[in-house]
Amino acid sequence: METKDFGVHTGGSVSGSFGDKMVLVGNKRRMQENNVEVGPEVDNALAIAHTNFSVDQSALLALKAHITSDPQNILTANWSSPSNSDICNWVGVTCGARHHRVMALNLSFMGLAGVIPPHLGNLSFLIELDLKNNSFHGPLPQELSRLRRLKKINFGNNNFMGTIPSWFGSFAKLESFKLHSYNFLHI
Repeated sequence: METKDFGVHTGGSVSGSFGDKMVLVGNKRRMQENNVEVGPEVDNALAIAHTNFSVDQSALLALKAHITSDPQNILTANWSSPSNSDICNWVGVTCGARHHRVMALNLSFMGLAGVIPPHLGNLSFLIELDLKNNSFHGPLPQELSRLRRLKKINFGNNNFMGTIPSWFGSFAKLESFKLHSYNFLHI
């Protein structure tokens, strides 16, 4: 019987393609297309991979729900359409090859208006966040402080209000932080 390496390691993560259909056979699963049996470790790893993908998808859909204006219909037409359910193919989203997690979100120059929801803080693999030249407003949610991998942030030319959050100083990997033409009060 053919075996397939799913990259499963104790306490590790899963890499590889999981597009094959699975059916339950006793207490093992069989990949229908490749006739490969997998045990409970792979089932657990598949569940973790799906959960992480769902967390990222939920965060992006929460952002979309908080958009009050999308004049070019970019997010409306592209994000979560039946023909484009893979978030890694959504406009403005870049995923990592290994984990298929959102690593960059670039919605610059899209003319979007709305507020940043706290759910965006769940994009735990995010390295780059670029929202420049839009009309985002309101305060930045505290939950963004959980984005410990961030290296680049660009919030320039938006309408954020309040003070510049002190927790921006806690991003150890931050290399670039742009807030030109902002409405923040100085701290």
